[in-house]
Amino acid sequence: MNPDAELGIRQLDYGILIGLFSARHGMDIELHKQLVSEEKIKGPDPDTPSHYKGIMAEYRRKLAETISLPPRPFAEDLDDRFYRPSLYSLWGSFDVGMITMIDDFEVVTRLGKATHATAMQFLVHAIPDVTDAPEDLRKCLVTDPLVFYSGKDAEADAFPFVGVAQIKVNALLRIGFGNRLLYETIRRIIESTSMIARPEDLKVLVLKAVGWNELTLVVHARDLCPIASFLEIVRNMTFGDLDPERFDNPAGLELCGAFYEGDQLQHGHVVATTRTICGQPWPQYLAYRDGAAPPVPSSNVCENCGEKVSVGYGLTCKPGHAIDIVDKLGLETDKTLYDVRFGKSDLTPTDLQGQYPAAAFAAKYAKTTADLGSQHTFYSVTDIQVPVCKNCLTADGVEMIMRQTLHGDIYPNLSALRLDDLEKQVRHNIVDNLRLPKAVVTEFLHVTSMLHMCLQDPLVFDLFLDFIPFFKGTLKQLANTPSRTEA
Repeated sequence: MNPDAELGIRQLDYGILIGLFSARHGMDIELHKQLVSEEKIKGPDPDTPSHYKGIMAEYRRKLAETISLPPRPFAEDLDDRFYRPSLYSLWGSFDVGMITMIDDFEVVTRLGKATHATAMQFLVHAIPDVTDAPEDLRKCLVTDPLVFYSGKDAEADAFPFVGVAQIKVNALLRIGFGNRLLYETIRRIIESTSMIARPEDLKVLVLKAVGWNELTLVVHARDLCPIASFLEIVRNMTFGDLDPERFDNPAGLELCGAFYEGDQLQHGHVVATTRTICGQPWPQYLAYRDGAAPPVPSSNVCENCGEKVSVGYGLTCKPGHAIDIVDKLGLETDKTLYDVRFGKSDLTPTDLQGQYPAAAFAAKYAKTTADLGSQHTFYSVTDIQVPVCKNCLTADGVEMIMRQTLHGDIYPNLSALRLDDLEKQVRHNIVDNLRLPKAVVTEFLHVTSMLHMCLQDPLVFDLFLDFIPFFKGTLKQLANTPSRTEA
């Protein structure tokens, strides 16, 4: 039986793929073409059929040719809704984002051949079915991804910003309560949408990830501020916020209680870490590149945060070519030439620095990228800071974010997992008694040191727990090995 079904959780019978791609500065347009272009390329000879330039278009063509049963109705549905990605221009360490419905993992291997991408990350997900959520909560949820990401949904077009948040769940709680913790966290995230003051400001898609992070949130919003505010609610979620009646697991409670003192388990945070990247829909990005003016902020945008999106922007350029960038952007002033950066970037286009309404920043970023092109520049990194505004939250949301931390740091307790005593015995035995070669001793001590370091890492320690019995047995055997003189 499907273990998820036993937990009372239904999932949709298709998955969702999120692709994040980096490209050389100014090459995002070429990368976009390589991913989704439907331009046909003729074969080198009459016997070779033509093919599509875009990876996704070509994959759809081959998939349609492969499918013989059921007949055309299924193929048409597949062609209309699956493997037709929605594209986004991203700010941060990635430049192009893609969201598409999938029914298989094979397409990931095809996307890995995108030669214009300098780095890429693929997030594959199962989709929890939220159609049974209360009606007042469904206002904030993407209930039918097939329609929302079809490119034909007017509701999706109403949200000019997107945020993708990868969520790593507290490893200790995950060990204690398994998948139950994940699904109760999903339920709580869905319920937390009620803490957004204006439900019409965002649409949230909650996904169960297959990979390093356990969950992914995709948040579509009218402004960047609701994205930041909602994610802060999620980041402040504690174990006590979940439904305690669903955690009838004495063994899990006992295990977690060994690390949390007294009733501190109820105040332990569910989320260990998050990583969020934001962007704008690709058609909007192209319009801004061509000089379209950003819309005037509507009356439903919070006046307290509408002008407070802070932007940092850095370019890595060829040595000696900074002056060409300065000339293109008109950065030179009477008193200074331009601003250089110390670190991973070389140059700061000062006209992009500062504070803007979110739409004005999106337009300015697109126009600057278009003006610079790819000449003389290697990479660009954009940092944005968005306020968490009280006006975007209900009173309960503000209270949840502002409440004090009531538990101590549990991770020093991870030192109990170390094998120090055995290691000291083994160190003495293999060096003084067994007289093993120095290279062997050094390698052994390096391996045990790495194990101890990983066991004390709050994000990954759970991945190394299975090594403890093996190392204990090996260390005991080495500690009790007779010396050469005794032999």
